[in-house]
Amino acid sequence: MIKIFKIIARTNPTPTPPLKLRVGAGKKLLGLITLFFAPLFVSAAGVIDLIDAASGIVSEVLIPLAFALALFYFFWGVAKYIRTSAGDEKGAEEGKKIMIWGIIGLL
Repeated sequence: MIKIFKIIARTNPTPTPPLKLRVGAGKKLLGLITLFFAPLFVSAAGVIDLIDAASGIVSEVLIPLAFALALFYFFWGVAKYIRTSAGDEKGAEEGKKIMIWGIIGLL
């Protein structure tokens, strides 16, 4: 690790001075941030639009995805029950439990 610092020191003999902000730079930056975000905080329509977008994502994407995963889980339990019910009671019970949880997930 020390060798790396020596190599860097040889390639850059003059250290760069630390970054100094001007006196009014912080106030200008705060003003720009305020101007950028002000419509979001001032306008109630912006908040309502945000809530509408979030509810749209939930109702159009997340709920169908959860339903599809629960349906897949149910059919996985059916397949496991059919495959293992002939000789393995433990596997059949596990398949039943998976089917029950799949039905609960569908509701």
